[in-house]
Amino acid sequence: MNLNGSKNSLLTATLVCCAFLSCSPPTPAKPILSQPLATVPATSTTKAAAPAPANDKMIRDVQVFHYKTSVMGEADLYLSDYGARYTARNGEIVIATCSPSWDVLLYSRAKNQGFKITNRQAGKQNLGVLTVPVDVSRGVKSKEVDPLLRYPLTKVFVDGKLQQVKSSDPFIFQQRKNRVVKDVSFKVDDIGPIKPELQNFVFWIFNEHSLPGLPAEAVTHFTDGTTVTQFHAVSKSKTSKPASFFAYPTDYKVTLNKLEVLIANDAQTTLEELWVPEDKSK
Repeated sequence: MNLNGSKNSLLTATLVCCAFLSCSPPTPAKPILSQPLATVPATSTTKAAAPAPANDKMIRDVQVFHYKTSVMGEADLYLSDYGARYTARNGEIVIATCSPSWDVLLYSRAKNQGFKITNRQAGKQNLGVLTVPVDVSRGVKSKEVDPLLRYPLTKVFVDGKLQQVKSSDPFIFQQRKNRVVKDVSFKVDDIGPIKPELQNFVFWIFNEHSLPGLPAEAVTHFTDGTTVTQFHAVSKSKTSKPASFFAYPTDYKVTLNKLEVLIANDAQTTLEELWVPEDKSK
């Protein structure tokens, strides 16, 4: 057998085959992607466009009411169809509600602690701070125009002689200071239609469920000549806020006692003294 001849024949056949392939038309390349580019999941280097977060939405026509209060200092109340917020003590205390749940949250920034109730509960309960020592629903009502906020308002006058304060009533009035109520003046502004969820929010803060609207002023006069202005609305304005302004905070400690939220860590005379009856047995 001639091995050299066989090797030469095999080499010749291989060269002919290679020449044939090099002259053939190229086969179309298969696509690298098996689906259109637009549907390829985004990677760390190529991110698909995402819709703007809901909290980036600007809420316009937010009504702002600035208050001065006897217990919580200066405060601001923000009302909108999207949500509402009440801030006091230089923003340390926040009361918030927003869609879709409309739950009412009392929150302390310093403690990162919150007390939450449903909106329906808010319509039946109250914060217990911005309150008066009488039942204003039983007072004499009259109509006026608010000289500062320029809304029609309902003024309620309660004669202290006709409505005695019970010893179990909260706050520092007659019980804590041995003062006798002479009279109480309570004003509620008619600011226009208020969503039921927002009205319950307002009811809870100002402890007045019988007079729809926005409480503007509560003043108690005592027979010793002293006066306590529980709250007084001094100005109003309109602004725009991002939806995140009304959103509830996250990752806060939950408590079932609103006093834990309201009492400052370094308080010497705490708000608890305003609620707890004096112990007569000591």
